[in-house]
Amino acid sequence: MTGFGDRIYEKGMRTGEQKGIQQGRHEGMILGALMSGKTPEEVAEMLNLPLEEIKKVQEQQMTANR
Repeated sequence: MTGFGDRIYEKGMRTGEQKGIQQGRHEGMILGALMSGKTPEEVAEMLNLPLEEIKKVQEQQMTANR
């Protein structure tokens, strides 16, 4: 690729990296709250997130720890 295509590619890579970093921080906050003893319901309320999202992160963590 040259020129315009390279710029589009680079922008896409930066955007993807930023989204990945944000997602990691987001999940880290959820897991930190859960590990401190809060219930999924408390975490959802505290972080103003859907309960389903909290449970999804919790389930992914449990699966990863097996």
